[in-house]
Amino acid sequence: MSRPIVHHAGRFFVWSSVVDAPVSKAMTREEFEADYREQYGTKGMKELPERLDRAVKFGTSYHDPMSAEALIRGNRAGEGERELSFDGVMKLVGIVTDPQQLDETK
Repeated sequence: MSRPIVHHAGRFFVWSSVVDAPVSKAMTREEFEADYREQYGTKGMKELPERLDRAVKFGTSYHDPMSAEALIRGNRAGEGERELSFDGVMKLVGIVTDPQQLDETK
């Protein structure tokens, strides 16, 4: 089971390759580190800085560079496991980059 970290617009979230969808909300780096520490303890924190740095650089924390867009393509994050657009996934995790989306979230 692979759970890469995804980075977009200054926020981080966890993706599951098993369900092809996000499995966490988007968080700042500090929030993500605190959440990760709570879930995995001190031992789990050992590789986290490198994973976060890769996510910032490439879009995901995979060792083989992959963009967030490439990872999300073909997702099953929508209702009935339908594919969502990249912006749809970002909205799902709480990242709204288009001001028009703000009206849609109310």
